[in-house]
Amino acid sequence: MGRDKSALPVDGPGGTLSQRTARMLLAHTAPCVELGPGTSGLPHHPDPGRGPLVALAGAASVWETLPDDSDVLVVATDLPRLTPSLVAWLVAHPAAGAVVPVDEGRRQPLCARYPVAALRATPAVVASGATSLKEWLAGLDVHDAGPDEWVGAAGDAWALRDADTPEELAALSAAGPGAPPAARAR
Repeated sequence: MGRDKSALPVDGPGGTLSQRTARMLLAHTAPCVELGPGTSGLPHHPDPGRGPLVALAGAASVWETLPDDSDVLVVATDLPRLTPSLVAWLVAHPAAGAVVPVDEGRRQPLCARYPVAALRATPAVVASGATSLKEWLAGLDVHDAGPDEWVGAAGDAWALRDADTPEELAALSAAGPGAPPAARAR
């Protein structure tokens, strides 16, 4: 993208991707914490910039403050089509363990729900040499939620599409409900 995605404008004047995501999360769950530069208006924990798994591991002090039986939503800020109803669906999903939506045959681990115990284990996973979320997910009990589960709840088949370039952000932001964004390699 060439710059911090979280501060990119969406939703009219004064709104950024991170603020939009924060509003959706706050409407359905609390407490909310940003792992990043602090652009959302939420309390934040710095992201060391070495990938999502390392960011989750670096926030161990956050996970320790949560009740042992709690679940945590992990949601990336670069999902311009994310809907409040998809966030609500993740919160309410009846599956035990992790709930990870699958889009185009791929897991979307940065718009998912995890047991706090799994997040508390991330420092040990990183210390063992793991560097990717795929490696961490391999050790979890995961409910892979296919489009048949989440699309109806999201109300938008493109809700899990992330924006990695200015063109993708523009296409995803401009596409109307149900309209596919510009094609891209995933």
